[in-house]
Amino acid sequence: MRTGARADNFPIGKMLGQGAIVPCVLPFRTLEPSAKRLADAAAACWPGMHGAELEQTAEQEIWWPLRPARSAVLAHEPCQLSELISFGNYIGLDAALHPELMWLVNCAITPELPVGWLHRNTADGSAFYWNVVLGVAQWEHPAVSYYCGVARRLTQGKVPDVRETRRRGRRNSAAEAARQRDERITDALEEKARARGEAPAD
Repeated sequence: MRTGARADNFPIGKMLGQGAIVPCVLPFRTLEPSAKRLADAAAACWPGMHGAELEQTAEQEIWWPLRPARSAVLAHEPCQLSELISFGNYIGLDAALHPELMWLVNCAITPELPVGWLHRNTADGSAFYWNVVLGVAQWEHPAVSYYCGVARRLTQGKVPDVRETRRRGRRNSAAEAARQRDERITDALEEKARARGEAPAD
């Protein structure tokens, strides 16, 4: 899963179309009590919204404001596809079942510390997070706990069709292959025209 190619969006095409990404069979992990409360609060967001409206609203409110900062990080530290898939499973998003929601993983993989939370270390150097106002401390980054709840909210009631996801991936992959073939043909024709001293056709 390490090709060196860069992509603006999660590659729904080739990897899913060929079945290279398969659904995770492991159960979702158990959250510590304070993390579960944060996740439950996130899962209660956007009441009354469903489907495309819910996904679009969540993406606009959560992902869009973070895109510039995430792009800056990726410019210096590219992220492997396997890392995105693993972290997606960690917050409850399966890349094989919900590839259209993988933008949430980009948010969770470089989380910002919410207001009111402090980062501390134990005597042995282990990181934990403490909220003075709430009087709670937890091991997991509070923003990651929140994104776990958002993932649950966005996947609630969705029954993914793995076969349809793969069919969509194959269609996208075929369209991309056709586009690349057309580009190669155009480049070859322009190269021949340049060799003959002709102006390339528009």
